[in-house]
Amino acid sequence: SSTAGLGEDAKTGTAANPSTAWEGTATTNTFFKNLNEESYGTVFFRATWMPNNYQNTSTNTYYETLVSAISAVASNQTIKVLNGVTEDTALSLESGKTGVKLDLNGKITTLDGVALTNNGTLDIYSSANGGILQGSGAVVITNGGTLTTNGTSTTNSIIIRNTSELPTARVITNNASKTVTLNTNTTVTFTTAIVQPETAAVRYLINDNGILNIAGATLTNTITGTTYDRAVQIGNASGRIVMTSGTVEAYGITLLNNTGTGTDSPAIQISGTEAGTIVKSTAAQAVYNNNATGKVVISGGTISSTSSYAVYNHKAGLVDIAGGNIASTSSNAVRNSTTGTITISGGTISSTSGDAIYNSSTGEIEMTDGTVTADAKAAFSMANGELTITGGTVQGYTYGVFLNATNSSEFTLGTDDSTVTSSSTAKPSITATKASTGIGVQVGAGTFNFYDGVVVGATSKSISGNVTGKPDNYYVKKTNESSTETAILKQSAGAI
Repeated sequence: SSTAGLGEDAKTGTAANPSTAWEGTATTNTFFKNLNEESYGTVFFRATWMPNNYQNTSTNTYYETLVSAISAVASNQTIKVLNGVTEDTALSLESGKTGVKLDLNGKITTLDGVALTNNGTLDIYSSANGGILQGSGAVVITNGGTLTTNGTSTTNSIIIRNTSELPTARVITNNASKTVTLNTNTTVTFTTAIVQPETAAVRYLINDNGILNIAGATLTNTITGTTYDRAVQIGNASGRIVMTSGTVEAYGITLLNNTGTGTDSPAIQISGTEAGTIVKSTAAQAVYNNNATGKVVISGGTISSTSSYAVYNHKAGLVDIAGGNIASTSSNAVRNSTTGTITISGGTISSTSGDAIYNSSTGEIEMTDGTVTADAKAAFSMANGELTITGGTVQGYTYGVFLNATNSSEFTLGTDDSTVTSSSTAKPSITATKASTGIGVQVGAGTFNFYDGVVVGATSKSISGNVTGKPDNYYVKKTNESSTETAILKQSAGAI
């Protein structure tokens, strides 16, 4: 086919109907010998309207396919979707093309078994509400550059989704050292349940090998109703998840750090208000640090699980909790395994049915501030390892702090210095609330060093076991009043 002789307006589709363009056909490839000469031979041509599904609003050029529009786009130009159509050719924005925008315009654009690869700088948004980019293959978008959603405007909602049943499908893959930013009014999701192979596989909304910024977006993967549905995985040593607001929810693991080392920055960093930043798992862990050198920092938000641990430090990595609300309704809110380290300097950590914080091996936990509560068991349960509390409030039900009866865990309350607060309102405070049997500190086979603070249990049960370390010239004074016993440090008579 050819558009020769039809005029420039017909060639570019800027005739009377800008949503369509002319297509010309002829019996010969040569219409004219020369524009200044007469035509020769018999020429037959037919002009028909062809759909223009995309418009480059910067150049006022129209295209039938998205691949042709993306191939022709230059830096700082916008491609607008005019009609919701299905594309079956792989798309790629070239490296070096920056400031490119894809306006979904409230339409549904479908990628049939192919993906959009971004190697430039691309912002996907919608000038009309409800724009959708969906795919049915292994991945919808592969990012090899800088990808942003709703960077131009967050007014209208967009959805990026995968309709595939593949058990290893992704919605977005972010390549190493590349950046994806998902802003407000962006939803990333699956629409179809997994058809599991014989060997169970897992699928993630996002496989993150670079930097993923979640800034108001909603990521949800709960449709299958199995733990194979997960949200985000870090699959590279330099991978990072930075979440400042939004909601991420999965039936399985929500945020998983498999290989991020956190050498320069935390592999997972969560901040924001408790209402504005939500990380939730229905049947597994909400935050899972699975790398021996991985670092997780939580300074805000709400992190929760209804069937497992809210935060799981599985190996020798570090979890630093400076704020936020971390909760489990069925197990530990925070679990520390092997030789991992947990530091707590703020926030609220709670469990309604299990130990709020459980140290299952020889790892270390340090608390300088914040609140830890357990409604049914111990606030801290130490199978082994070391626990140091120098500030904050600890309240359990059966125990405030429980040291295992067979392993040599060590618990230090307060700082071994010259400052001692001899008061029932001293901080840090350890309390067990169960009537008659609640024990403030159960020493077990461990070691308890008491340097400051207050311990409260049921009558005659503030501390069960021996106190090993105390400030010089101080003793533990226990006072029973009503149905509780309070233990504080008192200076010995005659001590200076």
